Amino acid sequence: MKYWNSNRKSCEPVEPREDWKESIELWIDWMEAIGRTKETLRTRWYQIVRFSKIVNKSITDVTEDGLIFYLAGMGTEGRRGVRSCVKVFYQWGMKRGLARCNPADSCRTRCATPWNPPHAPT
Repeated sequence: MKYWNSNRKSCEPVEPREDWKESIELWIDWMEAIGRTKETLRTRWYQIVRFSKIVNKSITDVTEDGLIFYLAGMGTEGRRGVRSCVKVFYQWGMKRGLARCNPADSCRTRCATPWNPPHAPT
């Protein structure tokens, strides 16, 4: 758990699902090697760890529906960030044979309220 920030006293440390641990650490190490900032590494670590705990399935068994269920209670920006995290994690995992498909591929984030342009005067 090398990305836990001890300055965040109000947050409990979280651990990934046991069968996700090694993959998450390798993914974080890969992102560090390609130059992601420490803040990005910490954010992505929290996002994917929480996702692993809530979906409560192995990496290969996560579906688009599981991702949608997880995103359902979030605001637009939260959904975008987590979807991006899951998408990149699964892209990385598919290249290494850890997953067969990416649950984020068909899952789109949308604005919470659709924009309705004003009607033209009649």
